[in-house]
Amino acid sequence: MSGINMVLNTAKQSLAANQIGLNVTGNNIANVNTPGYSRQTPVFDNRDPISLSRFTMGTGVEIDGIVRSSNFLIEKQLMNQKSELSRYDEAQSYMTVLESLFNETSENNLSEQLSDFWNSWQGLSNMPTGYPERIAVYDSGARLAEQFQWLSDGMHHIDVDLAHELQAGIDQINALSNQLAEINVDIISSSVNDNPNDLLDKRNTLVSDLAQLIDIQTYEQPTGSLTVATNTGHILVYGADTFQLQLHAGQVSWVDSQGSDVDITDKIKGGKLGGWLEMRDEIIPKVRQELNTLAEELIWSVNLQHSQGVGLNFFSSALTGTYRTDATQMLSTLEFGDRIDDTGEFKIWVRDAGVVSPVPVDITVDMNGSDVTVSNWAGAAPGSFQYKMTVTTGGDVGPAVSDPVISWEKFNPDGSSTGETGTVTVTDVNTLVGTVDGLTFDIGAGALYEGNTFSIHTDAAGAEDALTFNAVSGTAKSVQDTYVFTVKNSGGIGTDPIDIEWRNGATSGTFTVDPTKPAVTVDGMTLDFASGTLFGGETFTVSTDSAGTPTEQMPTQWHWTLSSFATAFNSAADAVAGAGPGSGFVQASITTDNKLTFSPTGTYQFAFSDDSVQDAGLAAALGFNTFFTGASALNMAVNSVLENKDHIAAARLDDAGAYGAGDNSNAIAVADIQYVSHSMTQWTYDRSSSDRSGTTSNTLEGFYQGMIGALGIKSASINRNAQFSQVMVENIQGQRDALSGVNLDEEMVNLMKYQHAFAVASKLLTTADEMLQTLLSVK
Repeated sequence: MSGINMVLNTAKQSLAANQIGLNVTGNNIANVNTPGYSRQTPVFDNRDPISLSRFTMGTGVEIDGIVRSSNFLIEKQLMNQKSELSRYDEAQSYMTVLESLFNETSENNLSEQLSDFWNSWQGLSNMPTGYPERIAVYDSGARLAEQFQWLSDGMHHIDVDLAHELQAGIDQINALSNQLAEINVDIISSSVNDNPNDLLDKRNTLVSDLAQLIDIQTYEQPTGSLTVATNTGHILVYGADTFQLQLHAGQVSWVDSQGSDVDITDKIKGGKLGGWLEMRDEIIPKVRQELNTLAEELIWSVNLQHSQGVGLNFFSSALTGTYRTDATQMLSTLEFGDRIDDTGEFKIWVRDAGVVSPVPVDITVDMNGSDVTVSNWAGAAPGSFQYKMTVTTGGDVGPAVSDPVISWEKFNPDGSSTGETGTVTVTDVNTLVGTVDGLTFDIGAGALYEGNTFSIHTDAAGAEDALTFNAVSGTAKSVQDTYVFTVKNSGGIGTDPIDIEWRNGATSGTFTVDPTKPAVTVDGMTLDFASGTLFGGETFTVSTDSAGTPTEQMPTQWHWTLSSFATAFNSAADAVAGAGPGSGFVQASITTDNKLTFSPTGTYQFAFSDDSVQDAGLAAALGFNTFFTGASALNMAVNSVLENKDHIAAARLDDAGAYGAGDNSNAIAVADIQYVSHSMTQWTYDRSSSDRSGTTSNTLEGFYQGMIGALGIKSASINRNAQFSQVMVENIQGQRDALSGVNLDEEMVNLMKYQHAFAVASKLLTTADEMLQTLLSVK
C-alpha cells in the first residue's frame, strides 16, 4: 500500500508544481505590456528521497521558489540614463520656447527693430525739421523699447512656469519617497517567507519614476529594504523613514531629521529638476543679463548723445529728470552714476524768449572732484552724530590760497538735520585749519570744487569715527558695475553686528558684519572693515573695472550729491544773473523722490550742452533731455517729454548757444552709434561654481548677434545630449527587456511544457488510482 501511496503523492506533487508553473506563465503573459514588470520563473526542485526496503526512492517534485529575472547593474544604468534623458528633454522643451522669443526669422525681431531705429535717425538727419521724420524716430524708438520689454516679459513668464514645475516636481518626489517607504515595510515583512517579486517590481518602477525627477543613488539593505539618496548623498528614503524636499525662496532644500534645511539646489544635476534648474539658473539668467546689458548700453549711448543736443525749441517750462538717487542723494547711486565723467562739465544755455533776438548765456558747473586730503581729526564733538561738509566756495589750497569755504551741517543718526550749521574758511596749508562743532582737522594742498561734499560720524565719545576699510580686495563677479551698500541698523564696527544690503546691476543680497570677524566676502570681493560708527540708511558704493577690481567710494571721500549739485548750480546761475540768491535764470531743486528739477524763471528758456563742451554726462545720468527712460530691457521706454516731437534733439548748440534750423549734427551722431564699439559685459552662469562676468568690445548689433549665436550653440548642445541619452536609454532598455521582459514565444513553449507535464501527472494519478482499486477488489 505504501508503494502506491508514494505514486499517488508523487503525482499530486507534480500536479501542484506544474499548476504553479502554469500560473506563473499565465501571470507573465498577462503582464507582457506592464511597464516595469520582470519576467518570473518557477524553480523546480526534487523532493527529499526516502529509503524503502533496500532502495532509495525519489518522492517527486516541489517548487523551491519563483525567481524574478532582473539585473541590478542594468536596472541602475537604465535609471541613470532615464534621469539624464529627462533632464535634457525638459531643457530642450524650454529652450524651444526661449528660442521662439528671439525668432530672428520673424519680421518683428530685435535686429529688425534696431535697424529701423538707426534708419529713422538717418532719415531725420536728411530732414531735421521734418515732422514725419520726427514721428518716425519716436515710433521706431517706442517699438524698439516695447520689443525689449516683450522679450524680458517673455523670460519672466518662463521663470514663472519653471517655478510651478519645480514645486510640482518636489511634491511628486516627496510623494514617491513616501510610497517607497511603505513598500519597504511590505517587502521586509514579505521577505520572511518568500521573494516579494511583484513588490520589487513596483518598487523598481517607483525608483525609475523618482530618477526621472532627480538624480539619485540606491542601496539595498540586508533586510531587503532600499535606501534612496540624492546623487550627493542626502537621504530621501531609509527603511520606513523619509526625508522631504522643499522649495523655499526659489531654492531646493533637503530637510534633515532635526528639521534643519540644507540647500542642495546647485547639487541637483539630473532628472527633470536638473533640466528646470539649468534653464532657470544658467541659461535664462545669461540671456536675460546680456539682453539687459544690451538695453543698458543702448539706453546710455543714445541718451548721452541726445542729452548734448537740442530740439526745434528750448525748454520753456519746468523739467524733472527721469532718474533718481537713493536717500543719501549720492550721484554714484544713480542708475548710470558710474558713467559720470568727473573731469567734465555740466552746461545749460538760457535765453529770454520775451525779447527780440535774445542772446543766450551759459551756466556751467565744473564736475571735477576735490583732491585735497582732510586728515588728523582731533578734539571731540557731541557723540553719535553725522556731519556733512560741502564746499560752498571753491578755490585752490596751497601756496596761493584763495580762501575756499567749507560749510557743515549736523545730522541725527536717523538722517534728520539738527539745524546746526557752520563754515570753515581755509586760510593756510598743512596746519590745523578748522573747527567743526569741537572737532579740528588738517587739510592738504590741492583744489576744492564748489559742490563737492563728504561726511563723517562721531562715536559715543564724540571722536571722529567714519567708516574705514583695512582693504577692499578680490575680484568682483560683476565687472564694470557699481555695488551699492546700504546700512540697515546703527552700530559700531567691532562692537555691534551690522546688517548691510547690497545690489548691483545683476543681483543683490545681504550680509552681517560680525564684531569678531569684520572681513566679509561679497560677490567675489572681500570687504575688510576696519572701524567706524554706522547709522541706519547710510550708503557707500564700490565700483569695478573691466577686470572686476573693486574701488570703494566712501561718504568720507569727496563726492557729489543732488543737494550739493543743486546748490552749486544755483550759485552759478545767480552769478551769471548778477543778482542775489535765487535770482538765476534757471533754478535747480530736488523732488521728494530724489530727482532733480530745473525750473526757468519768467520768460527764460533753457537747453543743454554745446558742441565744444567736455560733457560730464550728468544730464544723461539724471535723465534730462534724454531719448529713453529706464536702465534695463524690462523698464526701457521712450521719454514722455518727447511726446512733443519738437524736443527730439537733431541739432547741437554752438559755443555761443545758437544753432541753425537745418542743423542735423546730433541726428547724425545718434545714427552713428550703431557703428561704434562698446565695452559690454558678458556673463557665464554655472550652478556648480561661481558666476562670472567679463567684457567684450563690439557694436550693439554685433553683441546681440553674439548673444543669439551663443543661445543657438547651447540649444544644439542640449539637442545632441537629448538624442544621445535617448539612444542610450533604448539600448539599455533593450538589454533589460532581453533579460527581464516577457517573450510570448517563450511563454507559449513554457505553457505547453507545463500543460503536458500536468496531463502526464494526471495520467499517473489515474493509473495509481486504478492500481489501488484493483488491490482493494482482491478478496
